[in-house]
Amino acid sequence: LAAGTYTHGVSTANDTATAQITLNAASPDNGTVAGTVTDTNGDALSGATVTAGDVSTTTASDGSYSLSVAPGDYQVTADADGYLSASKSATVTENSNTTVDFSLTAEDGTISGVVQDRNGNNLGGATVSAGSQSATTAADGSYTLSVAPGTYTVEANATNFQAATQTTTVEAGGSATADFALEPQSEPEQPMQFTAYVRGEESYLHTGTPDNSRPILYSRCRGGEPTPADQGPDFLPTDDCITIEGTIYPSNDTWRGDVDFPPARDIINETESDTIGNIYFRANITTIDQAGGTFDVDTGRVSVETTVDIGVTVWSIGSIFSVSSPAANPYSQVVSESSNRLSDSTCRLPSVSINVSTEKSYQTGSPFPATSTVSGQRINDSDIGKLVTDDFSVGSATGCGTTFFVPINDQVNTEQGIPAGTGDNEVAYLTEFNIQTGS
Repeated sequence: LAAGTYTHGVSTANDTATAQITLNAASPDNGTVAGTVTDTNGDALSGATVTAGDVSTTTASDGSYSLSVAPGDYQVTADADGYLSASKSATVTENSNTTVDFSLTAEDGTISGVVQDRNGNNLGGATVSAGSQSATTAADGSYTLSVAPGTYTVEANATNFQAATQTTTVEAGGSATADFALEPQSEPEQPMQFTAYVRGEESYLHTGTPDNSRPILYSRCRGGEPTPADQGPDFLPTDDCITIEGTIYPSNDTWRGDVDFPPARDIINETESDTIGNIYFRANITTIDQAGGTFDVDTGRVSVETTVDIGVTVWSIGSIFSVSSPAANPYSQVVSESSNRLSDSTCRLPSVSINVSTEKSYQTGSPFPATSTVSGQRINDSDIGKLVTDDFSVGSATGCGTTFFVPINDQVNTEQGIPAGTGDNEVAYLTEFNIQTGS
């Protein structure tokens, strides 16, 4: 029978009864809406919600879904956190499968923050950029950028300040913070002049004498001016200040200039024989070419590299002073450069390369106890540092000639403990610096 309402009657010998019966049309079989939900890169979106009519489901880990719905026309909608929703029309027929796929576009995220100077003052009018997006900070230094999800290098720029960057990642629909404290634009660093001098009371030169414990002490030097050598130096005092002058180049933390060594001089006892008696020794120390090294004004780290030539002169002074009452300043009694000269003008020691640094320290051959270490010290707030040499070697004296059958070369070598190999000669210079800005 067709769908409709019918009257059904039943009769017996004694009676007749009727009833109305309504026949409904048979329900059609459902159809299926199925597909996948991905982002714009084709990556599956798990947990997205797909709805058709009053039926909904969530996507699996591979982004797939399936809805069983009655035949008809539908608006199928896909939603996922951090993404813009999307809808598509679909017609579903009985016992059929309708495919509806979605590619959802991620919602933009934000990058926000504050731009300040290093003192915490807000910088309005600064430019902040990330990818193709940029913004200008408000008067309070704040900014916000709307960007697609991804990883960005965020850069902040402001007039008279150095640019700064940060790396941050923005999730879909999420937010990230990038605050900046900008440093002022630095002025081009100009070369600086400096002078320095060795302060004698804490400086010494240790030579390779046999007992390995005989230091050369320098006369006192303060403010670049020598003062009386009242500490009673044992050996070869210098009458003037050892000075360094040069130019610092901050761009590469180097310096170039000159080192001025005053002559080293003293009475020494002639030990080769009793023929000569007391003699006066002077060593003129001159640098070969320019000196140089490293000079980091910020850290106080300094090094000096130079080569010195040592010319030697020996005079006889036994006829001037008695052995029991030697002169305090025998060189002042020399009448002239030629007076009582024993050595030839060619008398000299081989050139010696000297490398000193605030970073060096040593123990071998030190006149201090074996447990002590002499360490360099970087320039402190009072502009004083201690520079220590590598162990260096000194060769034998040459060209000094012979007097009264005594080889002056041997005499100089004996008195000075040379030739002396590495480990027998070290220098520690307590040095005061005066650095002047400007070229």
